[in-house]
Amino acid sequence: MVKKPRETRSHPTQLPANRRVKAIRSTILKLTALSRWRCSQSIQTEMLMLYWEIGGILEAQAVGEKDLARLAAGLADRAKLMFKPEVLLAMRRFAKAYPDWGSAHRECFGLLWGYMVGLMQIKDSAQREDYTRRSQREGWTLDELKRQIAARRARSGTF
Repeated sequence: MVKKPRETRSHPTQLPANRRVKAIRSTILKLTALSRWRCSQSIQTEMLMLYWEIGGILEAQAVGEKDLARLAAGLADRAKLMFKPEVLLAMRRFAKAYPDWGSAHRECFGLLWGYMVGLMQIKDSAQREDYTRRSQREGWTLDELKRQIAARRARSGTF
């Protein structure tokens, strides 16, 4: 999960020249970091939407697990897209879990696709939503999310 930089809108004015230059540099660096963060969020949102749309196609066409392997191989040959069958399956589960893009975008905002692959292993929607919120709220790394899921699975035997 990418952390949002602190937003700044201060404009140094009445400072001595040396401090003013440092303050201006600091402001420019903060604005640049914020802009980069916004760009990365935009890209991540676009990629999530692409994966959701692909998953929707797979779900609507009822593409089974056996066909996913052939599809993945065909995509690699024709378009140099390296989607493993298990990733295509995660896309299908993603679209099924969130039937409309608005809910997917709202619930999953800020999470990278790797998080979604992990979360799609959780079949129970209430538990999946809980782990999604906790990942966002507590700033879990992907490794921490995987650890939490594995620990839960070890305790209960399943999701």
